[in-house]
Amino acid sequence: MSLPDHLRQGLLDPARIWETIARLPPPIRTGPGASQADVDAHLREAPADLLARVGISPLQQFDATGSPRGNVSWDAIAAVESLGLAADFWVHIAKRICG
Repeated sequence: MSLPDHLRQGLLDPARIWETIARLPPPIRTGPGASQADVDAHLREAPADLLARVGISPLQQFDATGSPRGNVSWDAIAAVESLGLAADFWVHIAKRICG
């Protein structure tokens, strides 16, 4: 993900990480079985004053798919979630992503 320098620096600073995360653009992701038409319908239900203040740009133009469970990826996600990791872990991850 390409980020401006001020966001990159905020993700690397433990004192500012949560504030910076709150400023990241929120992605809208569909789940299996949801289509672009479903997303568009939900967005049309948003209050007009809110919708006017955001930009919407699709990153992918295909329907979501499901992934099988019970594999190494799912095990890794479950292990991380079970640890209840603190912000320090996510700072480490941000440093790896942002360089």
